[in-house]
Amino acid sequence: MAILLTIIGISLLIFVHELGHYLCARLAGIRVHVFSLGFGPRLWGFVRGGTDYRISALPLGGFVQVAGEDPTAAARVQARTGDLVSKSLFARAFFYSGGVIMNVLFALVVFPMVFRIGVQFDAPVIGAVAAGGPAWEAGLQHGDRIRSINGKDVYSFNNITVEVALASSLRGVKVQYQRDGADRECVAHPRYDKAMGIRTLEVRNALEPGPVRIEVPEGTPAFAAGLRTGDELVMLEGKHVPSHREFDTVLTTWEEQEPRAGKRPVKVMVRRGGDSAKPQEFSFQAEPDKRATPKLGIYLSQRTVQGFRDTPATRALQLRRGDRVLFVDGQPFRGGDLKFQESGKTVQLVVQRTDAKQPVELTAEVPSADRAALAKDIALVADPADLLLRPMPASAAAAAGVRRGDLLRAIGGKPVTKWEQVIETVEGAAGKPLVLALVRDSGPFSVTIEPRREPTLGFRIQVRDLREAYRVEGLGASIKAGLVASVDMIKQVYVTLRKLFTGEVSTSNLGGIITIARVSYMNAQEGLSRLLYFLAVLSINLAVINVLPIPVLDGGHLMFLLIERIKGSPVSARVHSYSQILGMVFVLALLLYVTYNDILKLSWFLSRG
Repeated sequence: MAILLTIIGISLLIFVHELGHYLCARLAGIRVHVFSLGFGPRLWGFVRGGTDYRISALPLGGFVQVAGEDPTAAARVQARTGDLVSKSLFARAFFYSGGVIMNVLFALVVFPMVFRIGVQFDAPVIGAVAAGGPAWEAGLQHGDRIRSINGKDVYSFNNITVEVALASSLRGVKVQYQRDGADRECVAHPRYDKAMGIRTLEVRNALEPGPVRIEVPEGTPAFAAGLRTGDELVMLEGKHVPSHREFDTVLTTWEEQEPRAGKRPVKVMVRRGGDSAKPQEFSFQAEPDKRATPKLGIYLSQRTVQGFRDTPATRALQLRRGDRVLFVDGQPFRGGDLKFQESGKTVQLVVQRTDAKQPVELTAEVPSADRAALAKDIALVADPADLLLRPMPASAAAAAGVRRGDLLRAIGGKPVTKWEQVIETVEGAAGKPLVLALVRDSGPFSVTIEPRREPTLGFRIQVRDLREAYRVEGLGASIKAGLVASVDMIKQVYVTLRKLFTGEVSTSNLGGIITIARVSYMNAQEGLSRLLYFLAVLSINLAVINVLPIPVLDGGHLMFLLIERIKGSPVSARVHSYSQILGMVFVLALLLYVTYNDILKLSWFLSRG
């Protein structure tokens, strides 16, 4: 059904666009030869009133062919009544605008309808906040409900992403949110995310609350022990797991303890059969994932400043993003959480700053009672160029004698300066022993480590995004909401195109027919109202794209009419012909590029299972 709805939905948009051209042609008294859904060979159709209504072989669009489409002066001399070229400038502009007009009208009709019925969106609620990111620095937290961005009301998490990405990069965004029933406000300064190609707040959407349910693949020790997909996880290794957030914490603790080394069974308690059912306990021996790449069991220590909250203490320290912390209160810092001494009048950091040749000493007077808060207001991350190591407990590296703070100089006989080189060498070793050249306080030394596959739980949790229905009561209110959504969508497409040209939005975000089909299918799976909402959004996108002044598009024809209006005569046949060829080459090149993007995105989605 979802596949069928997808096909019908996309076909409907094509039909609506071409119907616009057809109706405008009829109203302007222009003879229509062909009304086609699709391009290429004719598959089926009928002729009525001199018009061939057909369905063609390539379902990548459609076209309306009218009499006398050649706009040059030579064609005008031989024009007959009913030819497009014989009509007034306004009538021709009306015909070329027909598809765009219908696309906008479609959205103006569909948006109020779905808002009145109700449509499901990811709730505008923050689930996770990246430490040191823009939202973290602004004070936003897990569970905060975003009400508006720069005064613009939001009703979905995607609204947040879009409004932030399209906001002016010269200043921060004003975020109005609700926490514990109280309305609050802050200003955040988005940062450019290379992977996404847009500016973001570095937050994730909230997950559905409730019990944590697991997914257990067949053939795993967990499955053999009796665990099944759909079981509600109650306890893991003696620790309660009431939510997804707690599961992440408990899993991290388990990974750093002995069970990961396979020395004793994993104990799991689940509930099966409803809330009234009695929890059952299972145990099994964790085994390595045979599909995983053997690893050394080392990570990079976190000692580079990713961000900090604006407080009197951080202002007094004069920290900068990118500072690498070397010493804390006179003691060497080997990564992890900051911890300042409890006594003394001042706190001291020695950092390596990117634009300084020598380490820089930072001091500030901070009362003892405020020092724990100061440590929490500074977020540290690992720097790929800072090869200070942190071995995982019970890992191959820990067993070989690697300690926190050891500095990596070479691996497999090759000097390394970046973490990517380490990953490539380990993957290329395919489990064979590797020699690591390290530096410790006592001096340089080397260890030999045999990469291995670490034991895993063998099950994963089922994750569902928090969803809410956005519904507007009353016909008038729904029409108003639909009008606002349509205008906002036009603005968003315009700003997106502008930011694509300035580089603020990456072209990797562009998608073609594969992405349209995939996203349409995903929306169709969520119901008819969700699919209709997406089609309305897509219809606005098609409208704006079609009015771009590119030959072969509707906007290109309108551009030629504007030139004719200014100069008093149509462009020459030669100029028109060459421009059409250039326009077609541009459109085909763009089609190839977005199809390439589509394939990359589709491969990524398929790799996620």
